[in-house]
Amino acid sequence: MNLTLSGGPLAVDGTVEQLALVITVLDNEARPVTFDDDNVMRSSATRTQLAVVSGTGTLRVFLPEGTLFTFSAAGFVPAATPNAASQLVAYGEASRLITAATSNATNVHLISLLGSARLEPRLPTRFVVPGQELDVMLSATAPDLPDLAVPLTDYLADYGVSNGVALAASERGMRLRVGDRDGGDVVVDASLTGLVLADEVARPGTITASLSLPFATSTKLDTEPPTLADLAFDGVQHIFTGVADDNMGVARVSLFDGPVLLAITDLAIAEEQSLPIIEFPGGGTAFFVRLHLPPGEVELTAFVHDQAGNQTSLSLETEAR
Repeated sequence: MNLTLSGGPLAVDGTVEQLALVITVLDNEARPVTFDDDNVMRSSATRTQLAVVSGTGTLRVFLPEGTLFTFSAAGFVPAATPNAASQLVAYGEASRLITAATSNATNVHLISLLGSARLEPRLPTRFVVPGQELDVMLSATAPDLPDLAVPLTDYLADYGVSNGVALAASERGMRLRVGDRDGGDVVVDASLTGLVLADEVARPGTITASLSLPFATSTKLDTEPPTLADLAFDGVQHIFTGVADDNMGVARVSLFDGPVLLAITDLAIAEEQSLPIIEFPGGGTAFFVRLHLPPGEVELTAFVHDQAGNQTSLSLETEAR
């Protein structure tokens, strides 16, 4: 039997984290199978756990025909110190009847464990205004490891919203329309269902996240413009970065080369014109976007708008390579 293992939490760059994988095999009566040093099933052997070489994602075991076996895979992040326990972050199971007539290859997909979840506005937002459409993004991370993200496919999300109307929702978040000022703060609650760590074992469970956004205390016209700072461009990787903020909230950021729009936070415009989307990772005020520029000197100008229509712009002369 050739086992292939896939899935698990994601590192910062979006790739699957390389985990220490341990395989356990159960027979059709749910009894642990024992293996010798060559991964051959033997009743006289004592090994019930098989380790997968890090970075390979494959394991070969030798089992008798005519029996249904269940393969369980546990993925661990090695401990930071020698005496500490490794952290369980993923688990998966698959079953296969061993026969001579078919290819005995099985994929065991590991589901990432839910540790904590976070709701945050897609653009920097301190206050909301009545009737505003707002994107709230949902993210989940592994137990006690905030740098490891749980893939969207590894959980189901359910939402509740107070003083707002849900326009669309997915495992990535919710788009809503803000209600009236006298209805109180806009509150979004999320419930994520998947696998959680309970008594050091992966079990079905739920975690929650909540976000509360207040209305501005004053109804006066917002005359304070947003701010732009720290523009930078990596000419090799073609990544443009900066910081945008506003006393109420950022409504849109756009980036131009002269009169040519290069990137924008507005999802509809980005899709219509096939443009890169400017993103604010982690719910902060720092943004980035990867551009597609030909080699040469260029002047990049960023614009930021707030909900009241105030605008600020800042330019950067740089070179693409």
